[in-house]
Amino acid sequence: MRKFFLIFVLTLSVMMCGVGCWKKSKPKPEPKLIDVTIAEAVMGDITTQVEHIAQVRPYEKVDLVARVSGYLVKRHFVEGKFVKKGDLLYEIEDAIYKAEVDAKTGALKQTEAEYENAKVELERNEKLVKQDAVSRSRYDKLFYDKERLSGEMVTRKGELATAETNLSYCKIYAPFTGMVGFTQYNEGNYVTLSSGPLATLNNLLQVRVGFNVSETDLLKVRIAANTKDTKLNDTVSMFKERYIVEIVFQPSGEVYQLEGVVAFIDNKVDPSTGTFQMECIFDNPQVILFPGMFVKVRIRDRKPLNTLVIPKIAVSEVQAGQQVIVVDSANVTDLRLIKTGETDGPLVEVTSGLKAGDRVVVEGQIRASRRGLKVNPTLQDTLSQSKKTR
Repeated sequence: MRKFFLIFVLTLSVMMCGVGCWKKSKPKPEPKLIDVTIAEAVMGDITTQVEHIAQVRPYEKVDLVARVSGYLVKRHFVEGKFVKKGDLLYEIEDAIYKAEVDAKTGALKQTEAEYENAKVELERNEKLVKQDAVSRSRYDKLFYDKERLSGEMVTRKGELATAETNLSYCKIYAPFTGMVGFTQYNEGNYVTLSSGPLATLNNLLQVRVGFNVSETDLLKVRIAANTKDTKLNDTVSMFKERYIVEIVFQPSGEVYQLEGVVAFIDNKVDPSTGTFQMECIFDNPQVILFPGMFVKVRIRDRKPLNTLVIPKIAVSEVQAGQQVIVVDSANVTDLRLIKTGETDGPLVEVTSGLKAGDRVVVEGQIRASRRGLKVNPTLQDTLSQSKKTR
């Protein structure tokens, strides 16, 4: 019996050992690779650009106002139509002002006649006083009468000039070529100096487009041209030479057909926003741009920049800065801190941290966000995909 029990125990041990050995010899399954899309860091041409919300203003604007009081007797323009410089726009009743000119003209002629008479009398008595034929007091009186009339003549000339000026104000002319808006007063209305604008004239053949640009962007332009200490007028010239200024209509995204030029950069930074005020001028021959419109101003380089680029989507912001996931030749992931520069649509310039040929993850970053992961990469052409996205 004891012998039988020993045989049973030995047999059971051998069977258990066999089972254990069989389990250990079974091969483990390979871990599933993570599918990711990658793109190479390559040298490519990018055109840097920035966009700013801007508002259109007329190149010139004037409120047409009455400078004398009277009834409007004639309006010589059609509202909303163009007028030329020097065109007659309004006529104010001028009968009173013509009469005032006539009165001042007569008063001046009378004073001139009195002055000439006093002058002759003074010259006649000048010889007599030397011969003691007249008293010195009479001569002095004639002299001061002549001087008084000379002063009165100056006064009369000034009064006549004022009357003639008031008469000229009865006709209101266009100071420049432009479009006249709605008239606030019609023929028969009585207008005065306090009536406010009769109408507004805008020069729309050219327009001003104003916007704000950050001090960082402006400083970048000045440093790039090695003119950090030059005058602001030189900065305006730099913008003309280096950048193309365009208008983009919202929300269609259509680009205005004519380029603009930077005409003005303010001489101070707004401390509340940290921006400079800038203004561009655009020709507007078809009057597509109207004052008050909100548009986008796009400023972009005239010459592309050849530099190391990657898809912008590959870059993530972390506490230490900007980071990408790099895939090496063995398809193993690594995390890399980089620095970026200019952007152009879906592309971004890499200034440090990568070299040409390095591969970065552009899709699947969440699953491959650790070092040392084995991935199954699909290569995406950096530049061709960029063109499709634009």
